[in-house]
Amino acid sequence: MGLIKKKLKVFFVFVILVKIMKFKYIFLSFLIPILCYWFFTNDRIDDELLQYYINQSDQTPSQIKIMSYNIRSSNLDSGLQSWNYRKNKLSSLIQKYNPDIICTQEGLRDQLFELGGFLPELKMFGFLKDQREDFENLVIFYNETKMNFIKGDYFWLSETPHIEFSKSWDAMFPRLATYAIFEIKATMNKVFIVNCHFDHKGAEARKNSAYSIVDTIKKLAPNEYNTLPIIIMGDFNEAPYTKGYYFFIDEGFLSILENCQQIFQVFKCSFHYYYGKIVENLLVRVGLFFGFKYHSGTFPKFDNYHIDWILTRSGDNTIVKHLVFHMPSDDNDSSGIYASDHFPLFGIVELQNQ
Repeated sequence: MGLIKKKLKVFFVFVILVKIMKFKYIFLSFLIPILCYWFFTNDRIDDELLQYYINQSDQTPSQIKIMSYNIRSSNLDSGLQSWNYRKNKLSSLIQKYNPDIICTQEGLRDQLFELGGFLPELKMFGFLKDQREDFENLVIFYNETKMNFIKGDYFWLSETPHIEFSKSWDAMFPRLATYAIFEIKATMNKVFIVNCHFDHKGAEARKNSAYSIVDTIKKLAPNEYNTLPIIIMGDFNEAPYTKGYYFFIDEGFLSILENCQQIFQVFKCSFHYYYGKIVENLLVRVGLFFGFKYHSGTFPKFDNYHIDWILTRSGDNTIVKHLVFHMPSDDNDSSGIYASDHFPLFGIVELQNQ
């Protein structure tokens, strides 16, 4: 009987320990993400040094400031996320970094014209003929005082790129790419800019969209594609190190993020869906890891969830030197208003003659 009591005591102690450990892990599962968020240091950047690079770029004709920004369609959200609340913060953020070239994604026609009104120093090129209120355009804004627009065009990311609103493979929506060739007035150097937005559902469509961009541009502007420095910016709707990404790498492109001299701030994910820096939360990052498996069919490299990219390739006689990369935060006040559901990508590159 005594042995049975001892065994029962051991059993009850074991049960209590299991319960304690269970609650301990539950407690830690909440504590660790909170600590990660509180002690996250990437938002403490050297603003003075960043501003020095921006000022230096303004005084150096061979340098250009570039930005890629998914501005979130104005018809999708309400409340604090509505365009009426966001537009002032978004335009102020763009003005703060004063890019010479900015590629925007998801903008509706009227939304883009309104944004252009906030940025009178920038001109706009892209597909804006369509009167459909729900169509997401891709345009390229450029500083007319620094850049001459040479030529440009747009095409659809499909097997029939010149048929408007065409889609192929497993794409959910018609997707678009816009390109333009600019000349820096002070140096006469030319640069080839491509703006794109890949489908958010079709993994096969994303892979083939990368092929389509290169193939179509080679047909539309073969000499320029083969000789000029090229910068591709956009929302690729998948993390790096996927098939489309490696295709661009095989074509000679480099990621500015991975080949930059000075990096100021990088969040774990460029898409935050109005949660801002909370994407640094450990549980959210784990969720993103498995979410990408559901979204694109493949696991990304852990903590590398940047669906917005800037890729560059040097030209025959011009090297693209990566000077600065920065991912500006857009929640710098207590209003709870974010400029968009994506962080913008900001960079400074130099076009150096060989």
